[in-house]
Amino acid sequence: LEQAAATGNPEALAWWGLRRFYHHSEYEEGQELLLRAGRAGSAFAWLQLARTHSGTVGGATRNPQRQVESLRGAAQLGDLEGIAQLGRILLARGEVSEAVPLLELARGRGHERATTDLALYLLRSGHQAPGLALLRERAAAEDRLACRELALALLSSDPAAGSPKFKEAFELAQHAAPA
Repeated sequence: LEQAAATGNPEALAWWGLRRFYHHSEYEEGQELLLRAGRAGSAFAWLQLARTHSGTVGGATRNPQRQVESLRGAAQLGDLEGIAQLGRILLARGEVSEAVPLLELARGRGHERATTDLALYLLRSGHQAPGLALLRERAAAEDRLACRELALALLSSDPAAGSPKFKEAFELAQHAAPA
């Protein structure tokens, strides 16, 4: 693997970088190899590099700006997960004008979580009908998050026990519960 990485093979660089990062605790060296792999055209490397900057893995320090830059690298290569994650993070940062088109693109290419994220944004920004429609679509596919959020939305609009929306919300809440 190290020999293949030395030749500049993007995937070998990525895997060697991951090995250095996770197995050898050589965080900076691992990230540098992942960066080289990403610049050589590996969307996988960009995603893994973003993960190392998330602060949720290994001993690396959280770096939100580098995480976004890495996700941009994956997204620019057309990586569906990179597009969706970038959209989600930008939306959380309040960068709606850039986030929503990314989530719409990811949704159009079949990314389930992007569809749920887009639905929640629409619902919370006052676009009830399209937000509820997307949540229903995802709830029908048994997306637990969508079931829970749709149940909450239905209860907020008609909390009366026994009403049709209450009954639907109750059924959705059962689907949202862990098995």
